[in-house]
Amino acid sequence: KSPVINLTVINFNYKNRTSHDLSDAFFKNEKLNYFSEIIYKLFSNSNYNNILQWFGAYYYTFSNKTLSEKQLNKINNSVVLEIGPGLGLNSLIYSEKNKHEIFFYDLEQMSEIQKKVENSLRKNCHINKIKYFSDVNNLEAKLINKDYVIFSSYAFSEFPITLRKKFDDIIQNSKLSIFLSNESFENVENKTYFLSLANRLKKSLEIKKFVYPSQDGFTKDHNYFILEN
Repeated sequence: KSPVINLTVINFNYKNRTSHDLSDAFFKNEKLNYFSEIIYKLFSNSNYNNILQWFGAYYYTFSNKTLSEKQLNKINNSVVLEIGPGLGLNSLIYSEKNKHEIFFYDLEQMSEIQKKVENSLRKNCHINKIKYFSDVNNLEAKLINKDYVIFSSYAFSEFPITLRKKFDDIIQNSKLSIFLSNESFENVENKTYFLSLANRLKKSLEIKKFVYPSQDGFTKDHNYFILEN
């Protein structure tokens, strides 16, 4: 396995989750368990409860526990662009939401790993067509005339400011942009950054605390920054 996949297994096993950790009714969700079973089959060195807790955070994000009905409708009718998708496992969620293409932006090395994971996932379930990008200008060109939403879990808010700036037009033209972020990264206060971004792009900004059943303590100061027209 690649170092990135090994690191993902370490993340799964960061803390062994018990039935008490997963006592919330949310973890009984049939579709969440179905997806977690698929992921579990890919990572034989992992604990199922750990995967359920880890992937559940993403599933929770794309539910009415976190987003409004209006925001969910935008996702249901749009291409999803994920910036820094890790192993690309959220393609399971996006393919449940709609039948549109999925766009992934990441480093070329990560894209190669994501393609291998995609091929493995397709052996067990349906995944929408995925397009991979590592160049912002090429990504922007392919998004022209598409209705799309953006999601990024920590990746975007850990980019250097110079790289973030290159995404201004892409964010400007999105129907909805959801960024999960820690408080600061390399001396950049992310609340200040996203307030400035929303003002510059003339977007509304909703700041919502990251809340999740079985949440790790170190994430309790993290926020969603949600931009829309």
